[in-house]
Amino acid sequence: MILEISLSKKELIVLLLIYCAHLDFKFTNQEKDYIKSKSTLDIFTRMHQLYNEHKMSEIQGLILSNLLTSFSLSDTKGFLLDDLRGLYIADGEFCRFEQSFDRFFRTYLMAI
Repeated sequence: MILEISLSKKELIVLLLIYCAHLDFKFTNQEKDYIKSKSTLDIFTRMHQLYNEHKMSEIQGLILSNLLTSFSLSDTKGFLLDDLRGLYIADGEFCRFEQSFDRFFRTYLMAI
């Protein structure tokens, strides 16, 4: 199923962080606190609910499609990567799943 939902820049960032926080199949309080610090409680709650209502593959497709259409990435790539780095160290672990996605996402950002 392809999700056709237009996300704001803040919503997209929060959804991306929630997605990445779940890559190791644990969503720690440290990760939740980190994500909440990057947004409002309302956006966090809505994006977490959206994440919980769909498959990971659907969320990944939604994130990637919104990256292409929601806003210009030329000035955004750096802070997206900074936000992800912060998330990866929030729980003290940078697991293989997170490392694998990080390599994919960096390559994807370089290509667009």
